[in-house]
Amino acid sequence: MPFSRLSIIFAFFAFSIAGAVCSDVDNFEIFANGESLGCDEEVSTEITYGDTLTFTISPPDTGIYTWTTSIGTVIGTGSSYSPKFSVSENPPEDGVTEIYKVRKKGGLTKTIEVTILGRPTFIVSFDTNDDDNNTEIEPQEVMQDSLAKEPTDTLTKAGYNFGGWNFNFETPITKDTTIKAIWIVKMYVVSFDTDGGTPSIPFQKIIENDFAKEPKDTLTKTGYNFDGWNFDFTTPITKDTTVKAIWKISNLFVGDTIVFEDPGFDIYTIYNIQHKQSHYFIASPSLCKVKDTIEIKITTKEPDIILRIDSIPQRSTDENGLHYKIPFYFKHKPGLDTLIYEWISKDGLRSKLDTILIETPIPFDTIIRKKWNNVLFVNNNPKTNGGYKFTNFEWFKNNQEIGNNLQFYSVTSNNPNDIYKVVMQTTEGIRISTCEGSVKISSEQPPKPTLTKQVLGINEKSLNKNSKVYNLNGKLIKETPAGVYIVKEE
Repeated sequence: MPFSRLSIIFAFFAFSIAGAVCSDVDNFEIFANGESLGCDEEVSTEITYGDTLTFTISPPDTGIYTWTTSIGTVIGTGSSYSPKFSVSENPPEDGVTEIYKVRKKGGLTKTIEVTILGRPTFIVSFDTNDDDNNTEIEPQEVMQDSLAKEPTDTLTKAGYNFGGWNFNFETPITKDTTIKAIWIVKMYVVSFDTDGGTPSIPFQKIIENDFAKEPKDTLTKTGYNFDGWNFDFTTPITKDTTVKAIWKISNLFVGDTIVFEDPGFDIYTIYNIQHKQSHYFIASPSLCKVKDTIEIKITTKEPDIILRIDSIPQRSTDENGLHYKIPFYFKHKPGLDTLIYEWISKDGLRSKLDTILIETPIPFDTIIRKKWNNVLFVNNNPKTNGGYKFTNFEWFKNNQEIGNNLQFYSVTSNNPNDIYKVVMQTTEGIRISTCEGSVKISSEQPPKPTLTKQVLGINEKSLNKNSKVYNLNGKLIKETPAGVYIVKEE
């Protein structure tokens, strides 16, 4: 029995020692982020820069503890305190020291030494993933668990669009990190317009500066022969592009009885001129060397009619009187030539008169004038251009439309390989094209200032004092009654 009592006393003594670290009732225990610093009057702890620190006291009593700096400045009261460190930059690896004091009312004052250790830093590098190394981005030194900053540099790479980085910049950095740029290949769509032909041609996706492939499909269109595409397939693709099929008319049907079979020159379109018994054939814009004489084949389904040209009956090429071969002599009038023919019944009681207007491209140099070294003008004087008055002008460079519907165009480059042409519309609504031509600019004379088309005579105050005014034929003029002029600002 005495042995049992002794065991109970010993167990109680051991429990009392483990549960009460600070045996003095006036003493108190300090904790840092929940870890005990002990009961001594001077205690210490460490914290990594950027982490939070909270001191707590046991036993807690919010009314009897005062927190001060090392020089006695009161910074808090109560049984807990979270210091705000004066260190504004990451300290060195061996750290810097901050001193805090806590005083129990009417009792002990304890000192806490806090060593703020330098936070580890990591290097964040940026790989632009660009063989040409157009832009180099400086690496960043980032503290552990902090965020790297996304670069604001504008990245470029030939043939690609920048697609961002392979990294989430909301992710804390915990080690040396290399972030790579993402590049998306620039792709353009090349579409094919068969202009009524079959089959349809699927579009192609082409990498920038690569080349589209010319379709190998055999296109067909009733009454037409396929004559290629309006595009040079050796041209690099730099934008979305539509390529259009070119068709040459194989058989021109006039009414129900007459067919023009496979014309001996490039015929691309036929129009019925409204209210007139005539037909308008448009030849190829690139066909500028037309023979003086061509032969037009005409077939009629009615054997009992006679073909007459300039009052002269024509002889058929077959005994049934259905086929004729008619020589056509170009008069070399720029743009349009005319063939008048007449069908007469054998009894002479019925006749039909038709007129064919055949457009051939106008040689470039015969209607385009160059002024001021680099400005191209269309001759719009009917007395000197073959009798035409034009109302609209479409300028083309290397088969790409470049004009702004003006009578003139300022050439900005001196590339002898550039090819120009103009499609003009007459007052009658007929479109006439020039041949293709090149322009030579003298290197000794720099291009003139940009010219603008302005309406003057209503508000002349809009002109600068040094402005020069020209008429639409490029002639310098002094007086400007109300009208449209070309103004050169200097």
